[in-house]
Amino acid sequence: MSTFVYCPSLVPDTLTPCLLNCQQRHPGQTLLLLVPDHERTHVAELQALCRELGMDCVGAIFPMLVKDAAFIDSGCWLIPLPSGTRWQLTTFNTDQPVQIAAQLIDALQPALEHSSPIPPTLMLLFDGLIPCIASVLDHLFQHFADSVRYLGANAGSETFLPLPCLFDSSQFVRDAVLCLVLPQPLDYALRHDYCVPERVMTATSSRGNKVEQINWQNAFSAYQDIVRQQHGMQITRDNFYSLGVHFPFGISRLNGDVLIRIPVELTEDGALLCVGEVPENSLLMLLQAPQVPGDSAAQLITQLDAPPGDGQGLPLLLFYCAGRRLHFQEHATTELARLTDKAGPRALAGALSLGEIGSPTDGGYPVFQNACLLGIAWRG
Repeated sequence: MSTFVYCPSLVPDTLTPCLLNCQQRHPGQTLLLLVPDHERTHVAELQALCRELGMDCVGAIFPMLVKDAAFIDSGCWLIPLPSGTRWQLTTFNTDQPVQIAAQLIDALQPALEHSSPIPPTLMLLFDGLIPCIASVLDHLFQHFADSVRYLGANAGSETFLPLPCLFDSSQFVRDAVLCLVLPQPLDYALRHDYCVPERVMTATSSRGNKVEQINWQNAFSAYQDIVRQQHGMQITRDNFYSLGVHFPFGISRLNGDVLIRIPVELTEDGALLCVGEVPENSLLMLLQAPQVPGDSAAQLITQLDAPPGDGQGLPLLLFYCAGRRLHFQEHATTELARLTDKAGPRALAGALSLGEIGSPTDGGYPVFQNACLLGIAWRG
């Protein structure tokens, strides 16, 4: 029987049996609920029902869910968290990474102070509109280092409106992060298909996730010129989001890695707002994904099943970037079907995300990416 339970509707007559089923099979365990944006109006009813049944719940709103090799906008996933999981839902009234990180460290310290020979997993579900997630991860790593294993995803609406997107049994909030401290490390894989071009440019003026100038020019004007020169495409204010997702920025790091940043909004003065920070004076590349997905689905499953981890055959929790889906369009469903096929009989649940968190090395530095597949071998 699957660890994951899909509830096809959030009306009480359908939801109640699903919750009771989880309560019977996983007594005393907190439920993680993945809810599509289309169902956000039912969150209050869901919370009330969990309270009535005496169940602890935490959850997040995502643009869509992943089920049966398809993207769907109804129902919700019920995912029992492992016994011993500690969690914290923290809201912020600032956009400064140092203050956010300090607040998170204070909140997480009690949950992480219990010594254990096995490092726990710190799973972070951020409101995707927080503009300094990468810097917050930097500060968390500076404090906790490799005593925890980092992974996570961004919640929110694909409208990019400031809406509540994280909840527990009594709160439904925005400008927040849901921190799950899972009692053991989880095997996971983070993949994308972007190739690195030779031409680079510089973010000569940026603040957080806002790029104001590229190569000393107005950011949008420079972006238009580069896309037109390299790909013959004309990007305007009207088609910016639908086309910009095909041409994200790559940020070059000293170790050779490339962080992907998708521009999703355009300000009145021509600045570009990205999902994730773009440090000032960072070297940028204009990326273009292939027209159809590569081997990321197969590589993800192969990586999860490879030693030294023991993720083979475990249920798979998947976060599929909303920008990746928008780029690949109908081919995204093909990629999802390929991944489901490669996963074989194991259970699979997931959601569209607005950014993904992981590390390129086991127990290494956490990075914030866009346009990725994040697969987690789940232990419920």
